[in-house]
Amino acid sequence: MRATFTPQQVIEMGEYDEEVAALADIACQHNLSINFLDMEKIEENLPRLLKEKEQLAAAREAVMALEKGNYEMPKVNLDAVEIQPKKISGEGKGRIAEAVKNLKK
Repeated sequence: MRATFTPQQVIEMGEYDEEVAALADIACQHNLSINFLDMEKIEENLPRLLKEKEQLAAAREAVMALEKGNYEMPKVNLDAVEIQPKKISGEGKGRIAEAVKNLKK
């Protein structure tokens, strides 16, 4: 689960732990959603996280541009994304497509 921090939350965090607040502030400044495990290494992973954010935004746009009834994953670059849809098995993709079709009924 990822969190997106607000400036107010960062200030409140600083009252308890300045180091965590400083890391959360980096995420806040870049409007990054991040989990607490990844936040420990945000400084060294920031370039990848920013690239991941851009790639996910592009993927969302590509999915939203698909015609109704088209459940194919568009060809988009997701090399900075840690968990990638292409790693889902063919059977898993079929189950996901079937579930989405059933939701639309």
